[in-house]
Amino acid sequence: MTHDLSIAVHADVEQHELRLSVAGCLTTDSHSSLIAVFRRACALEPLTSITIDLTEARHIEPAALVFLRTAVDQAERDGIIEPVVFRVPDQLPPCPTGIESAMSSEG
Repeated sequence: MTHDLSIAVHADVEQHELRLSVAGCLTTDSHSSLIAVFRRACALEPLTSITIDLTEARHIEPAALVFLRTAVDQAERDGIIEPVVFRVPDQLPPCPTGIESAMSSEG
């Protein structure tokens, strides 16, 4: 299974809000693509609110989430942006490939 990442950018120019909706797989290999889109989004002016929505992700590697949060924290500390809102599932979805492998080895 490939770990595709899809990022949709939703901008409300009147409200100065931006939402990055993530689908697919957020992994240690793909997180840099999301960070690149996030950084471009930070350059939009005026911008008062950014939300990174990971609730539709097929799977999220914990380390990738840490890398993403570290990059966002740095942008916040540098005063580039206001605090970012993260929407993350209560339980990080595991890789479907790992689940399929575990199920086939049980049978």
